[in-house]
Amino acid sequence: MDKLDRHTGSGTALHKWMLAGLIGAALLLGAGCSGAEPGKEKGYGHDGYMGYSNSNPSLMNRNTTLLYEKDTRMIEQVLKPVAGIRSTRVSFNGSELHVRLTADPEMTDAQLEKLRARAQAIVQTNMPRYEVHVKASR
Repeated sequence: MDKLDRHTGSGTALHKWMLAGLIGAALLLGAGCSGAEPGKEKGYGHDGYMGYSNSNPSLMNRNTTLLYEKDTRMIEQVLKPVAGIRSTRVSFNGSELHVRLTADPEMTDAQLEKLRARAQAIVQTNMPRYEVHVKASR
């Protein structure tokens, strides 16, 4: 019986030390995980791809509407100084870019074709990633 009492006594002491160690570890972990100041959350815009398009704006991916808007503005900007263009319409179909020009009504057919070819060259130079198609009408 004497052996049994001694074993029970040392087991209780061991349990107390283990409990004290666990409490100490929990306190250390809790103190290390909390910051002095609350952090500010930063996130990417809601682009439908969990911020992937906004964090990599130059990355071409499926349904890249953010790039289409920029590309449309760029096309309108590079064609603005060209004389004879009244309006432009831009549409995208995958890697194809379609530009429809409305020219001044007094242009001849030869002038209209020259305008179309010039616009084609300008847009293709500025948008090399697309296969550019330009149509011009009065």
